[in-house]
Amino acid sequence: MEDSQRRALRQRAEYERRLAAGENPAPLVARIDLEELAGSERYRRVSELEQIDQNSETCLRGQPLLFHTPSRRLLWQALGQEYIEPELLDYIDDMEGGSVFYDIGASNGIFALYAAVTGKQVIGFEPEIENFALLNRNTYLNRQRIAAGMSSFNIALSSQTTLGRLFIKRFEAGGHLKILDRPVERGFEAFEPEYVQAVMKYRLDDFIGVSGIPRPNHLKIDVDGCELEVMQGMAETLADAGLRSIFIELEENNEQSEACRRIIEGAGFHLAKKKRVQNYFGENNCVFRRHG
Repeated sequence: MEDSQRRALRQRAEYERRLAAGENPAPLVARIDLEELAGSERYRRVSELEQIDQNSETCLRGQPLLFHTPSRRLLWQALGQEYIEPELLDYIDDMEGGSVFYDIGASNGIFALYAAVTGKQVIGFEPEIENFALLNRNTYLNRQRIAAGMSSFNIALSSQTTLGRLFIKRFEAGGHLKILDRPVERGFEAFEPEYVQAVMKYRLDDFIGVSGIPRPNHLKIDVDGCELEVMQGMAETLADAGLRSIFIELEENNEQSEACRRIIEGAGFHLAKKKRVQNYFGENNCVFRRHG
């Protein structure tokens, strides 16, 4: 018997009990037939959609993973990690088991989950609500294979702890161009957002203090041009000797990227690797490691 039928029987029994006890409860609401309410064609379409398996299995570097893929974009992201950013997978593979990995800008979790199933303790940060929902769904799908733990937070990391706004070019799961506090793409080209979402911003140092989460040993930053604001809110984190490496996307001949680099190197890190981001000339994924 379905749960809804059981609930209806319990409510009917409770109604009868209250009547017998001399109470005068309001009548139970009559059952509404959904097919009659929606129409047969709409009811049929929704019923068929419920039967479709929208999850996709993949095997990434020997690790079985399961992702929710109700669109072509999400299917590509689930199956194409080796073509998207293999250098990020290499970075994750280089981490020692049990280390704490912060994924800042975790999106739908395709890389965070690979880290989690390979034995890292993962803490993800994703401010945009569609991606955050998908990140948690994918975490749920892979929950039995996550040994060291994975936690995700629906906040933006920035230079201030305050309320902010996220400008979303396209309101879709797995999408990009979801920019904090200004509707401006890389290269300073303005765009018209489809949606503006309120979001809590935290300095990373403040959030670690109030939440008690463990400090990172490794962290990745991919926040669509807001990297400098993130760096400005994590001075204590950068100074912690337990932080051993940083993976960050930086642009060439860009003042904000140069400022990020100065902050990182000033905290005792050196550039260990640099690779162009796919076919985007002038954009590089950089790995910084602590001296010594």
